[in-house]
Amino acid sequence: MLRKVEVKNFKVFGEQTFEMPKHLVVVGPNNSGKTSLLQAIATWSEIANHWFETNPDFVRLDDGSYATAELNLRLFDAVQLADFPHLWRNKQVEEPICIWLEAETWRVGFEIVHAGMQLSGVRPAKGVSEEHLERCKERPPAVVYVPPVSRLPVTEVPITQDGVRANVRSGRISEVLRNVLFYVSRDNSKWQRLQGIVKEFFGYELLQPSAGASVVALYRHGTAGQAYDLGAAASGFLQVLASYAALSFDEASVILIDEPDAHMHLLLQETTYRKLLSFATRTKSQLVVATHSKVIIEEAKREHLRLLWGVFRELPADKRVGDVLWLRNEVLMLAQTEPGILYVEDKSDLNNLREWAQVIGHPLFGFLDKPLWEATAPSPGKDYGARAFGALRKMVPRIKGVELRDGDQPAPQRSPKGLLRLRWHQTEIENYLLHPEALERFVRHERDEEAAAHVWQYMKRVLPPGVFETPFDVGEVLLPTKGSVVLERIYQEAGLSPNKIEYCRIAAQMRPEEVHPEVREKLDDIAAHFDIDAASD
Repeated sequence: MLRKVEVKNFKVFGEQTFEMPKHLVVVGPNNSGKTSLLQAIATWSEIANHWFETNPDFVRLDDGSYATAELNLRLFDAVQLADFPHLWRNKQVEEPICIWLEAETWRVGFEIVHAGMQLSGVRPAKGVSEEHLERCKERPPAVVYVPPVSRLPVTEVPITQDGVRANVRSGRISEVLRNVLFYVSRDNSKWQRLQGIVKEFFGYELLQPSAGASVVALYRHGTAGQAYDLGAAASGFLQVLASYAALSFDEASVILIDEPDAHMHLLLQETTYRKLLSFATRTKSQLVVATHSKVIIEEAKREHLRLLWGVFRELPADKRVGDVLWLRNEVLMLAQTEPGILYVEDKSDLNNLREWAQVIGHPLFGFLDKPLWEATAPSPGKDYGARAFGALRKMVPRIKGVELRDGDQPAPQRSPKGLLRLRWHQTEIENYLLHPEALERFVRHERDEEAAAHVWQYMKRVLPPGVFETPFDVGEVLLPTKGSVVLERIYQEAGLSPNKIEYCRIAAQMRPEEVHPEVREKLDDIAAHFDIDAASD
């Protein structure tokens, strides 16, 4: 069993250490490095086997380094590459790639040294002891890597067992699946076990493959009726079949499965993971799964789950990690550097806050001009702000957040650590745009004097006198009418098309003394929570 993986200069990793549990389910957003971790283990296995075959004696050179074995790209199967520099982080090939694996009785690292676009050298790291190399050679980890399965080729020509193995190691099992089944079928006990798995999952019968000019592998729905080529099968069936065929083809001590949930129904995802874990336990193998599936996350034991985003960490005690999977990569990246994230109902709210901050010269304007923010409506679930921030906080523990709700929304019941939750006193943010002088000035700017005079008379006719006497109390005067409804009517009287996203143009026409005191208060609260200097004057 692998206890630790250490990676340097490999693909997305600069330098990273992974403490491995007995079985691992690694989760995280796209491009967080989940597949790269699996590929690092597969790469170590391949270059270790290559070096041991080339250097039976562990002789060191004069500088203490081990001998280097040449590795041609066309013989490298662990990762599909156009050229070797793609294996290095940012293609920076000056420093070698170094991958260390630690098992129960040995700790061995291998280096990959760049020698050309199609050529590299591999060798044990200088710090590896001969004793640990010997133990590793005696009991090397048998690694099987199964990626998401794509469409099968129309036909497959027969290839050697070693050729099949090379394709499986490199994650190209979909290209040789029929060949894999052919070789598995030559072992009766393995074949019967694989047939049983297929029947249990789908009720299908897997027929004995044959090899001539091409390899023929068929299945049928039940024990009788029409037989179909695998190329006609659904992708979920192929994913399950490829996973178990790969495990049957090669005895494995480390099973790497990338997105076993790909193309699968929710119920099938749960069953697949549970049975893969049972298979690994029965064969005394270590299961390493990279997934986006909330179903698999919920099914996995907490001690097996790890989050990967920047760092590799165990889960918080509540084990609720599914929400991190729908975090946008842009949000995750900006959360590393921005002072905080703002949750508002929609873009129009954000635009109003930005224009008000500029009008009064508030220090929060710099943040609002290029904000890290998310909309809470329409939300993908109850209390979106708390869920979204809780997920983000798991990935970026230092991040702070502010949620600003309309006054007609229910008060929040809970506040995750680091999230300040504010609520407008009036019904909605549009109420704070209902300043008569500002509205007349806006219409004059957008249309002309005649339209402005018409709107002024309209407001005098339909709005209560209190709106003109104390415009900062407009919310109480207008209740229960919403400010957005009033603005829509004013736009129509002015000959303008109502567009909520453009209501911020009214805020831009306001004078500092026309900006509601509560707006200043909210801007101050957000700035203070984000540690942005100085409240407004």
